[in-house]
Amino acid sequence: MNRRGRWLLSIGVIVTLAVAVILWRHHSFTHAEHQTSSTRAPMSERSLYQLESAWRTDADRSLRLRELRGHYQIVVLMFTECVGICPILVKQLQHLQTTLPPAIDASTRFVAISIDPDRDTPQVLSHYRQQMHLDSRWTLLTGDSIAVREVTAVLGFNYAPGPADQFVHSSLVSVLDPAGSVIHQQPGAADMQDIVRIIAADKERRADLSHASSLRHAAW
Repeated sequence: MNRRGRWLLSIGVIVTLAVAVILWRHHSFTHAEHQTSSTRAPMSERSLYQLESAWRTDADRSLRLRELRGHYQIVVLMFTECVGICPILVKQLQHLQTTLPPAIDASTRFVAISIDPDRDTPQVLSHYRQQMHLDSRWTLLTGDSIAVREVTAVLGFNYAPGPADQFVHSSLVSVLDPAGSVIHQQPGAADMQDIVRIIAADKERRADLSHASSLRHAAW
């Protein structure tokens, strides 16, 4: 092979390697992008996690709602001094917790948000956790009155001061997907197994979308 032939061959090898590197980098990027999007569950404009209000847990830790991302969250609004529906709702959800199928149980958490920020301090919520035997899968939150009004407005929860330091309020239970969008709401007296069916259906839909996305990326 003459010098010109060797030169052309070298150029061909270099071009082939460059194309191979570009394709490999593109595949690696799209694969990593797919993994990130499927695990981080990007927020939509309807996500509750867009709210910037600050909350405190019963462990007196500061928390933003977006920190709850990654799990299905079953949310109940309540106050610890309630002598009506609140303790019943919490007990209903505790019973639901014991009946969750393993796959749903692993991806589901519970949130109790107080609508009585003046009395429900982190210390009061800590006592409430012990009193109600709520395990680590429960997040108990208290915030200022503005934060409470904001989250109740977004969820469509109605409440107002009542007699004897009580509140008149609805018995709403909300289910958030891993990105914080509401996928189901019901009164607490309704069939709690509806929640299981809703989460199972959403998980199946997400699995189908993830599989279809994987096939598209594999085609590259």
